[in-house]
Amino acid sequence: MADDASRTEDLAALGIISSAGVAAGALLYDANVNLLKGAGLSAAMIAAGRNYAKPSESAQHLLNAAEGMLCVASAARSTDPAVQATAAGLVDDAINRIRLDLRKRLARQAPSYRDIVDAAKAYDADKHSGKPMMFSTPESLATTLDACVSKVVINGAAS
Repeated sequence: MADDASRTEDLAALGIISSAGVAAGALLYDANVNLLKGAGLSAAMIAAGRNYAKPSESAQHLLNAAEGMLCVASAARSTDPAVQATAAGLVDDAINRIRLDLRKRLARQAPSYRDIVDAAKAYDADKHSGKPMMFSTPESLATTLDACVSKVVINGAAS
């Protein structure tokens, strides 16, 4: 299940990268601003889905639970034969506590429809005033591009 969660994270990242590619292509080839808006909306919805599922966090919780289960299995095998008669209840209790903890950690709060729509509207209002941003100097472009790269590096995508 941790592998599935990791693949989900990868697919979400690829979706966002693809949306960014479409947006960059729209800017480079003077496409209709609606294409740019659609690419931004697509990326925002993928990000909202990823924020809900939290696949990286889920994968870590699943791996921690698996490690706990291995520990329980190892401890159960190494008990003295005299203890084994009562070990089943203790092992069952430990397994149930790990399962309960994992379930609590994987619980998710359903996203608010209104919050998602409002975020998309805010993105549209902030980022797309009807025409692409124009840079008057190479320095202003370089500064903006550095900020874009910093966001990616800070979020861990380029590390």
